[in-house]
Order: sequence, then structure tokens, then C-alpha cells
Amino acid sequence: RSVATGDEISREETEKSLFELGYKRVIMVEEPGEASIRGNVVDIFPPGQPDPVRLEFFGDKIESIRTFDPQTQRSRTKIDRTIILPARAIDLSPESRAAAAGRIRELAIETDYPMDRMREIADAVKEGAITPDLYPLFPLFFDRTDEPLRHLRAGALVLSCDEEEMEAEADEFEKLIRRKHDDWIRSGGLHLSPEAAYAGGDELMQGLRQLERFRLEKLEKE
Repeated sequence: RSVATGDEISREETEKSLFELGYKRVIMVEEPGEASIRGNVVDIFPPGQPDPVRLEFFGDKIESIRTFDPQTQRSRTKIDRTIILPARAIDLSPESRAAAAGRIRELAIETDYPMDRMREIADAVKEGAITPDLYPLFPLFFDRTDEPLRHLRAGALVLSCDEEEMEAEADEFEKLIRRKHDDWIRSGGLHLSPEAAYAGGDELMQGLRQLERFRLEKLEKE
């Protein structure tokens, strides 16, 4: 979301928004994905931004926005507007968490997963307690998932280079996912099949070849 000097937002709404965007609340912001609320000062480190930002409030009104150094915590540049990107690739709104918990119950029934453990996972999701053991279940936070090429606009041109290397990398990634999936099964974790969670290398390359694209080839020295 975009925030600007002069915007009005309550402290409660600020906390709620940061939580739903996946930010980890800390005392001092030092890493991307962290946020801190101290009185009328809100520090946020959006992923993909070179520096964290500091919002200073007067009541419910944003009085100033500045970037700051995460090491010294000193303010740097005053800016008029900034974009607060999600800290995680999932929606943590109450509606999304409730839907994910329901899908987790369905998956547990389909895979004969222990119901007591399933209830622990579903309750943690509903409360927003997202821990690393839930990462393999992130696709369940969405109504549907698509492979990346489906997000390109109709008629988009794709620049591709060294398609053989791309295909090899896609195959290696697929093998890695399957190894991690096998490890997850052995650890007793609730899991989605690789086919349900990821697009396969063959599927990605087939989709790429169906697009209009510029292909770069290496020039051999004479």
C-alpha cells in the first residue's frame, strides 16, 4: 500500500495492516520484513527497498516520512510518499487465514494426517502464527495458483537466452523440490504434492515456447 505525508490512519489500523502484510514486530528494525511501533514513531523495512522508512505521527496523521540507516538508526532523507510492500508472499487477512485453515483440514483428511496435529496447525494459521514448518503449505492461502508465465499480458514479448541452460536449471529445481518433499514426508509434516504446489520444468518450458519471443544466441569468436 502507498502512504504519504498527511494521510490519516489510526495506530490500531497501522498494527493490523502491518500484521496482515506479514511484518515481524521487533524492538529495533534492522532487516527487511521487520516493523517497530514506538509511541508516535513507526519504523518499517519493506522488502526490496534499499533503506527502511520512519513514519512520524501526530495523532492519527502522518506528519513526516524519512528513510533511516538500519545500523545507526539515524534518519536520512525526508520523502513525501513511500510504498509498503508485503513482507511475505501470502495474505494474512482474517478471511485468508480462515480459508487456509479450512483447506488444511481438507488436506489432512485426504492424506490421513493425524487430526490432533492438524488442529494445532489450523489453529496456528487462524491466529497468524506463521512458522517455517508452514512454508510448504503457503499455496493453501490462495484460491488458485498459476505458473509465472500466465501473469504476462496478451501479446507480451519475451527475451530469452540460452534456453538449454534454462531448461537444465528448471529440471534441477524440480529435482530439488522433490527431494525436499521426500524429506518433509519423512519428518511427518503435512504436505502438498509437488505437482499441486509447483509448476514442473517441462510445463514452464512448454509455456515459454508458446510465447512470441526474441532469442539471443552466443556469437562464436573466429
